[in-house]
Amino acid sequence: MQGHLENKQYISWKEGYFVFEDEPLEEIMHTLSLWYDKEFLFVGKRSRALHFSGHIKRYERIETILSAITDVTGVEFRMNGQIILIH
Repeated sequence: MQGHLENKQYISWKEGYFVFEDEPLEEIMHTLSLWYDKEFLFVGKRSRALHFSGHIKRYERIETILSAITDVTGVEFRMNGQIILIH
């Protein structure tokens, strides 16, 4: 099963999607920070431990991706230039 997941993630990456399978929000934010050249700072500990699964178009604006994550997890993001605060 692990090989199938890796293949799915590779194909999705190649097709322009981020694929997250039960990944901690902290790890997802690290991935997004590298792609969008933003710095993410966690304000509280609660949101850091949340896990998220889904696929998101990689070339979408960062605001679109953050809005989708908010819809699913309830986590709020506040942008301040290159820094995004996670509540």
